Amino acid sequence: MKNEKELYLQGLEHKNCVYTRKYRINQGLSAIYNLNLKEIDYTLELTKNRKNQFSIYELKERFNQTPPKEVSLYVKNILKELNNKALSQNLET
Repeated sequence: MKNEKELYLQGLEHKNCVYTRKYRINQGLSAIYNLNLKEIDYTLELTKNRKNQFSIYELKERFNQTPPKEVSLYVKNILKELNNKALSQNLET
């Protein structure tokens, strides 16, 4: 989400509590994304772990429903690739 209004609208449209994450975003602890897979929207909250790698803090469908396992695995695999790429770039410098 680019701003507070988009965060609010995401929560309103998806009937979830994503707007309550405003504090975490403002503190630089989280980033919120809208993920659309197979015509279904998901709210994705990413954070950085102790190794400074991206990880899923929360991933939800509308009404705070848990998404199917294949969606979680898809996101985890993308994050793994991104984290590995960032690590290899850091090693090269």
